[in-house]
Amino acid sequence: MASPTRTATRLPSRRCLLPAGRQFDLGLIVLALMAFSLRIYRLDVQSLWRDEVDAVIFASRQISAILDTFTSVGENGPLFFLGLHAWIGLVGTSEFAIRFPSAVFGTLAVLVTYRLGAEVIGREAGLIGAILLAVSPYHIWYSQEAKMYALISLMAPLGLLIMVQALRGDRRRLWPVWAVLMTGFLYIHLFATLMALVALAWLPVLLPRHPRLTAGLVAALAAMALAAMPIVRWLLPAALTPAETGYYPYSLSQMVGILLVNFSMGLRPSAGLWPVALFALLLVAGCLPLVVHRCSLGWPPAYGVLLLLLYLAGPLLAVWLVSLRRPTFTDRYLIISLPAFYLMMAVGIVALRHLLQDAWSARLPAASMVSKQPPAKKRADTRPGQWWTAAATRPSTGMFSGAVALRHAARRGRLLEIALVLLVVVAGLPFIWQQTHTPIKADFRAATVYIVEHAGPDDVLMFVMPYVQRGFAYYHPQPVRTVEPPYTRDMSAADVDKAMRELMAGTHRVWLFLSEADFWDPQGMIVAWFERHAVRRCEQGFAYIEVRCYDMTP
Repeated sequence: MASPTRTATRLPSRRCLLPAGRQFDLGLIVLALMAFSLRIYRLDVQSLWRDEVDAVIFASRQISAILDTFTSVGENGPLFFLGLHAWIGLVGTSEFAIRFPSAVFGTLAVLVTYRLGAEVIGREAGLIGAILLAVSPYHIWYSQEAKMYALISLMAPLGLLIMVQALRGDRRRLWPVWAVLMTGFLYIHLFATLMALVALAWLPVLLPRHPRLTAGLVAALAAMALAAMPIVRWLLPAALTPAETGYYPYSLSQMVGILLVNFSMGLRPSAGLWPVALFALLLVAGCLPLVVHRCSLGWPPAYGVLLLLLYLAGPLLAVWLVSLRRPTFTDRYLIISLPAFYLMMAVGIVALRHLLQDAWSARLPAASMVSKQPPAKKRADTRPGQWWTAAATRPSTGMFSGAVALRHAARRGRLLEIALVLLVVVAGLPFIWQQTHTPIKADFRAATVYIVEHAGPDDVLMFVMPYVQRGFAYYHPQPVRTVEPPYTRDMSAADVDKAMRELMAGTHRVWLFLSEADFWDPQGMIVAWFERHAVRRCEQGFAYIEVRCYDMTP
């Protein structure tokens, strides 16, 4: 009597306590918590700088005054200031309070970046791109600033994500959502116009694959155009009119270099060029799916990479073209392209993993891929028709060894992928530490405290340039005696001497607050006048601020 066949019972692995889907959801939760922790950590360690103080001042106006800016020429971000006005009314104007929304928006941008990446280049590359954005020093910095940059880094990929989902599923109800989002985006920052151009550039790529051009899309575009008219009516002529804007007229190569360095290492690059070289290498590798066609599982699709290239390069090219007549380049405005920057790097990591994994697999001996075992012989005690069953169930040594070798190659590819991600993360850690432990922008807080502690009640303050008095007033709202210095750009030394003598008549002690002084006094004639006609009593330097105290000689 033949013994009964034993069936091997496979025990569940301790590493798979949760289904794969729940494991992935748990991973996204961990990613969100990590991103939020990095953005909330030491949120108020940096002093508010000039732009943040301006945001508080603009948002503290009456609602009617803010609403008037929606139709005013030259205004940028009225909807952001309206929202900040409501937020300030709830939580106040402390540094932590006014920066907290940016930390939330920055965290949400990480999750939306994953969803957009999953839609166009696959879940694996999307997750890697989201991880890289989560630990980006540049994105963390602007997620800790009381301005709209973290918000627009969220709205830019969110608008594209909604459009892709609407086209793929013919979900008509998403078109009104998309129109409202893009219109609101425009009233939060003017560079939303560039994302509208990116969306239009995506349509020829998406529509052949998802022919869902419906009346909803046309209606959404028409509604957006109508709602944008109050801004477009002055923005378009301004963009086409040559003018001096105060921005440096960078060349295209200079713009690319600035974005590559800042996107890689944040606002204070100080570790040499190796992080930049690493990021550039991964960006170039991200273009591999455009020239290498594979059908293996996990290989990023070429059309998705093309979409990301349009997203990354489109806004920059538009800014460069406008800047030929009217310089407008500032790297923080192009934070709208930062998700594409990291998604392209993620594509490069995934592509390198697959190519090297294939190379390792190709080096396997061909003999290990086929069975050398001779066919099983028919046993004498088996009934007719049963011998092949036993033979078919016996494992082939050659096939088994080939599968093991392929598994080893896949494991090495996965380890390479993890190593590249960790290398990018480690490259950014020193810059994250620097941003959260050393002053990066003008330290109005420390300078104000120093003056308040050392100045007398009859002392006079002179701000060079006067506009920065707003930063001082945020930290010391009580009234102080101030004297506005002359604007010396077109003045001679004799004119400056005459003006300063009139201003300082009857003054015994004056404190000079020097921040961005070159814009107001490019030749340093005001400081030189005090050095000749007064006695310097103290001098203290802060980040991008210098404080001097002078006693006027009788």
